[in-house]
Amino acid sequence: MRSASLALSVALMLAVPSTVRAADVKPLRTLTYDVSYTLQTSRDTHVSGLTGGDLHTTESGRAAVQRGFTSTDYGRLQIDVIAAPADGTLVVDAAYSGRESVQPAIRIAIFRDGTITYDPKRLLSAQARRIVPLLSRGILADRDVSAGASWTTPLARPATGNTTYRVNQRQESRVTLAIVADFTVPGPSGYEEHDDGTTTYALDVLCPVTYDGRFRVRQQISPEQLESSDSRVTATLVSDSFTPRT
Repeated sequence: MRSASLALSVALMLAVPSTVRAADVKPLRTLTYDVSYTLQTSRDTHVSGLTGGDLHTTESGRAAVQRGFTSTDYGRLQIDVIAAPADGTLVVDAAYSGRESVQPAIRIAIFRDGTITYDPKRLLSAQARRIVPLLSRGILADRDVSAGASWTTPLARPATGNTTYRVNQRQESRVTLAIVADFTVPGPSGYEEHDDGTTTYALDVLCPVTYDGRFRVRQQISPEQLESSDSRVTATLVSDSFTPRT
């Protein structure tokens, strides 16, 4: 099933050149989210007890040097649904326009388990990367969505770990889900990640209405260097062509 979906997604990516704007392809559905994003990163470098400052000064007695930065952004994420194959995958074009960054439309295939794939030559924004998987058509399929229900799903390789979903509340066609993920990605560029999120999800139109996610990533760059990043993404659905608002 996955190989067939992947073949479809690749075909769809190749069918539309990168020079063609998303607006030139009539979507089946368009969703627009207001999104805020914050990122704090730091890199801890373990050093000897004696380090040089400039030509005339030194520091002694410190075990580590820490450097980092903080960034924030606010903008709009537009997701155009291009295809909804019978196998449960979804093909979308996602574009982000913010105060600090802009990401042109990128074609993405979303699998039933929430895994996504897209042209590796393109740079997908953190905003899209966190929101788009929530449109997976399998995220709540065949699940008990009564208040208090929960389930756990393994993450796709090469990651090792799982995601746990818990239904905190249900009111008619809306459920509030807590989503927690803990996983490790092995390899030279490997890292550990912990995610904590909450979403209000519309069961009737299969999409998140609101989302608040926090993400902590730790990566051992070298025996002496540890890189950490803490980010937060919040999103609110402001328009949906399936449910036009007045």
